[in-house]
Amino acid sequence: MTSASLTTGGTETYTVNVIGGIGPFDVALYNTSTGNQVSTNVIVPNSLVGNTISFAISNAGTYTYNAVATDNGVWPYIYVFNSISSTITVTAPVVSSGGVVGTGGSPGVPPPSSGGSSLPSVTIYTSGNRTGYTLTNITSPNSETLSFNNGTKSLHVTVNFITPTTAGITVTNATTSSTYTLSVNNPTLIIGPAGYSYYADLTGISYLPILHTLTLQIYEQPNVVPAAPSTTTVPTTTVATTTVSTTIPTTVLTTVPTTTILPKPTVPPAAATYLIIAVVVIAAIILIILYMTTRNRKGRK
Repeated sequence: MTSASLTTGGTETYTVNVIGGIGPFDVALYNTSTGNQVSTNVIVPNSLVGNTISFAISNAGTYTYNAVATDNGVWPYIYVFNSISSTITVTAPVVSSGGVVGTGGSPGVPPPSSGGSSLPSVTIYTSGNRTGYTLTNITSPNSETLSFNNGTKSLHVTVNFITPTTAGITVTNATTSSTYTLSVNNPTLIIGPAGYSYYADLTGISYLPILHTLTLQIYEQPNVVPAAPSTTTVPTTTVATTTVSTTIPTTVLTTVPTTTILPKPTVPPAAATYLIIAVVVIAAIILIILYMTTRNRKGRK
């Protein structure tokens, strides 16, 4: 690079040389502080011939750059490797006396403070009774000092680590420092000046191979004192009870007259004897008559 320090609006030029490999090499230069490619790719034919990448820097801050090269000369294999990182510090021109150094800001929240190791994008955030900041493209170990309550209070926020799903931050106020592990879209209560509740809300993570960035909201909202529970008199409703008396009719048992079947008269034993004798006598008389009739017939012959 031509210079490690320049002012905003200046142009930086990187000279790219490759040691080893076969070539040709396809080279891209990235600002790893923002995750953006700073220019179009350039071709380095081989390790004997270099190339340059030039770009302008419009914002003050400290930026880290890294070149990524692809060796296309080993087809069908592709080898990708990167350079050693380098850092550039960009400063704003000095403003003469009476110059404008800041404007606006919503009530209770002045414009974002400058600072941070790589100056990510910081914008005002408001929603309902929430006021604060949205920090975009912030990475580890970026830090920001954020002003609240018209500049009378401040919080210093440092990003400690970034994973695909979580991020760690340290928050410092005037007297205390605390660390927090945040998950996406899960606002976390953090320390802050008295009289307000302060929250950190991790709204997004970009986890690229060479750069990990996040979007973070830091905001305040007034403490809400819960109202005393009200005493409500509930009118008493009297329900009239109607008792229904049901008379179950008594079942009367009806006596059915009994039919008596008389047994057949029994013949006394003596009468039976007489009857038998009479039958025998009659039979005998019949036999005698038959015998006499037969004999008379024989005599006539």
